[in-house]
Amino acid sequence: MEIILSKLLPVFLYPLGLSTLILILIGLFYRPGNKWGGLLLGFALLILIPPSLTVVADVLICSLEQKYPVRAIREYPRAGAIVVLAGGVADVRPETLKPRPGNNFDRLYHGYELFKSGNARLIVLSGGHIGWQVRAGSPTESELMAALLRRFGVPKQSILVEPDSRNTHENARNTARLLLPKEYLGLLYYTLRGWA
Repeated sequence: MEIILSKLLPVFLYPLGLSTLILILIGLFYRPGNKWGGLLLGFALLILIPPSLTVVADVLICSLEQKYPVRAIREYPRAGAIVVLAGGVADVRPETLKPRPGNNFDRLYHGYELFKSGNARLIVLSGGHIGWQVRAGSPTESELMAALLRRFGVPKQSILVEPDSRNTHENARNTARLLLPKEYLGLLYYTLRGWA
């Protein structure tokens, strides 16, 4: 239930989802002569139109991106492991059955660049899939990312796959559990020290 709420609830809080919800309520409860219908319609348009404008979208995106300026690969500290979270990083197109870059592929590519530069000797790929979004038996997103990294030349022994998480909270919890066995404990300590 937590996964359903964490994935579906935000849809109704974004401008398009909230506006659609308000318009549905208007359709259900509006009666001629009722001033609330007009007010709700005005509110729906008010929260839908401004975020749709390029200038407003650019300001909102820039306000987030400026908090995390781009750094050169050499400026990142060495770490015990590089963790890449799934979420639109890779997918399989039906016509090829091969993993391909998704909308957030830059996450994986940045992790690959960090690995290639020697910042860590292990890449942890974290992310499963949500049952209603894929066909049964489909590879998880972390497995697809691993296949892409192997195509880029990353050795299989340098890739650790965490295939069960369905959201960011589970990514963190499952990745920590994966790194806690004795052989990875030093890596986890070194990685956490690098973040401090």
